[in-house]
Amino acid sequence: MLGKQSARKRAAREAAASPQRPTVVFGPSAPADAEAILDLSRTRLPVALPLIERYAEGRPSPFEPRVARELLLEFSVARIDGRVVGYAYKQPFPRPGGQGYEPEVANLVFLAANVGRSGLGIGNGLLRECAVRAKATGAKLITAHVPTEAITLYERAGWTVLAADRGLAWQLPGGILYGDYPKAALPFPHLAYKQLGQISYAFDFANDGSAPVHQATQELRRQVRAGEIDERMVSDIARRQIAISAQIGTSFGPGATPVRRF
Repeated sequence: MLGKQSARKRAAREAAASPQRPTVVFGPSAPADAEAILDLSRTRLPVALPLIERYAEGRPSPFEPRVARELLLEFSVARIDGRVVGYAYKQPFPRPGGQGYEPEVANLVFLAANVGRSGLGIGNGLLRECAVRAKATGAKLITAHVPTEAITLYERAGWTVLAADRGLAWQLPGGILYGDYPKAALPFPHLAYKQLGQISYAFDFANDGSAPVHQATQELRRQVRAGEIDERMVSDIARRQIAISAQIGTSFGPGATPVRRF
């Protein structure tokens, strides 16, 4: 009996002496978080700094028609004792040809965390928070361009990460065919994605340097012919994309006759 009491007391003393693991709280950002997001960008994600500076200062972005300051409200942040220690930013995926944005597909653009706070699940929590918020607004898929050192983080969060320089294509039910691949000028050689709802199909393709949707149409046609994708899943819009791509070798345009046979 005395031995058990001594063991319990010793365990209590050790617990009191050891530092407590801080609690990380995840949620949407607030306007007051702008400077903290900028500070993290300067040290952890300098490639994002020019665009985030526009958001923080309320200057219009050349890539986004909305008031820049409003975009800061779409960041997800991680907080410890009220301080921002990580952030992530997602936006709707841009449609081909500059035709607006696709609300049913989210694109995770930025992810950064305080290097001194590693081991607390900040990155994993931010990925989860972004996926939850994207799904709540109707997104069926979320994608990201990922550095090699972050592959394990994304895979542990349930994402699929493609091999370096592979492209990704997908189609929503009845929708257009999308294609994307890593940009050689940026240090993010992998594409990652996570399905959040119903999509018709998704596949990866070898990047030959031509327009991504052009490559996607060629690979889709090959996979349908090989029986890897059911032709009935291919929308009329995607069929028109295939026809145009075959005729003029570009990514997308309206008005072509749908492909009846693959």
